[in-house]
Amino acid sequence: MWSPTARRRYSRAGLRYGSDLADPVWTLPAPFLPSESGCGRKRARPMREIVNAICYILCGGVAWRFLPVEFLPWRAVYRRFARFRDDGTWETINHHLVMWDRERVSREGSPTAVVIERLVANARALMAEGIGFPAICSNGPATYPADSFEAMQRFAQAHAFRSLSPRQG
Repeated sequence: MWSPTARRRYSRAGLRYGSDLADPVWTLPAPFLPSESGCGRKRARPMREIVNAICYILCGGVAWRFLPVEFLPWRAVYRRFARFRDDGTWETINHHLVMWDRERVSREGSPTAVVIERLVANARALMAEGIGFPAICSNGPATYPADSFEAMQRFAQAHAFRSLSPRQG
């Protein structure tokens, strides 16, 4: 539930568009974006305007050419977006946001190898029971034999796993 303090902090009242980043949100990706260089021409608009334009495109599902005139020209915004994509800036930001969110909910910043090892051990246990690998990895019963799925359900019930039922299309 939103507290009055949180509502004030994350208020979007002064923003032009719903996709614009509020001040507290802007502080998260800002350190990972390139700073202005000491030499050469100064930026025409701050980096925040470029990121707001990219967010406008991505949140609204709008074509680059339909970027409103309040932002930079669409070619300049796309060029910056592509540069961030190619040099790994978006991946870095995503990685740090995931770590921040995990720590926010009192979890370890990055998942440990124990999680992966447990998944492998569970898969090996299923295979030892005669359940085929396609049944373990599949999302639906159409991609593996029905007897394999039934064996997997019996194994899950015997070992107190949560219910394994095929996804409804």
